[in-house]
Amino acid sequence: MNRTYLLVAGLSLLGTVLLGVLLRWQLAGAPLLVWDFAQLRHAHMHLGYYGVLFPLLWWTLTLEGKPAPGLGWTGLYAAAVGLSTVGFAMQGYGPVSIAGSTVVLVVWLVGAWQLRREVLAGGWLSGVPLAIALASAAIPAVAVMTQRDLALANALVHAFLTLLLLGAFVPALFARLGLRPRPGWLALVLGAALFLGPLPHWSTAIATALLGLGLGGLPWWGRARLDEKLLWTLCGLGLIGVAVGLVPNAPRTAVAGLHLLLLGPVLLGMGRGLTPRTWFWRLPYGLGVLALSASVLESRMDVAAWSGSLVALCWGFAVLGRLLHQGSSQKASRAPGA
Repeated sequence: MNRTYLLVAGLSLLGTVLLGVLLRWQLAGAPLLVWDFAQLRHAHMHLGYYGVLFPLLWWTLTLEGKPAPGLGWTGLYAAAVGLSTVGFAMQGYGPVSIAGSTVVLVVWLVGAWQLRREVLAGGWLSGVPLAIALASAAIPAVAVMTQRDLALANALVHAFLTLLLLGAFVPALFARLGLRPRPGWLALVLGAALFLGPLPHWSTAIATALLGLGLGGLPWWGRARLDEKLLWTLCGLGLIGVAVGLVPNAPRTAVAGLHLLLLGPVLLGMGRGLTPRTWFWRLPYGLGVLALSASVLESRMDVAAWSGSLVALCWGFAVLGRLLHQGSSQKASRAPGA
């Protein structure tokens, strides 16, 4: 079952980084796209969350001995991810993408329900099903407000992404890294979701700053590798900077921070089944992630295109190498006398 999660995540990751590179080069002025830019951007974003992060979340949970959607649900999920991605690329928010996304949402909630016993367990995973449920509840509100108040709809999207990223993916990874649970983490995440979304208030700014302290400091006490710890610290400092006003809470800041956190410590940690351990891979990859995030923050689209290409190339080598190795291992195990 673990291999199925990694297969879905790996193939989705290849598609996500390829779309990302095409989008970055288009922003840099290279006419590489024949489809609508906004629609492919939706496909890129949704494929990353749908196809990469949730299968890696389930993989991480199973490594901890926790329940996750089985083979049947995962197969249905993979088909829905493919359907919704094609729908977003061809029609944007149309009937196909909505149908695929509805199935995706159902499987999210199935996975959250399977973790219901963790709510009272008091560990890192206690807030994961609640964060997924709360984020899922925001989806209808986003759909309604998109037609009525686009600014509020975008704020709700920011809250939705924050809940999933910091309330579900990061805690599951922290559990895997062996970090001691911190009570109140989900409350801080809720505060940050409000601050980065519809309610930027001094009280939610305090919660965001405290969350940044934990995000940047806690991994140093766990099993994260050195490059991951440094990236965690940078992400935490960035979140604190936004909370106290040193970094503008602007759309480009959100995009830069999202890429730094996801491509950096989250994918390096949750995707250990896909990433090489050698520094010959990790060093250029880390530098590419830093350059991509900084160039997005500074609106240097030419640098973002080149650094994004480096990140995509690194993942191409990593994922294809992993899939080829896995295929050869399976053939060897079926060979006579094996």
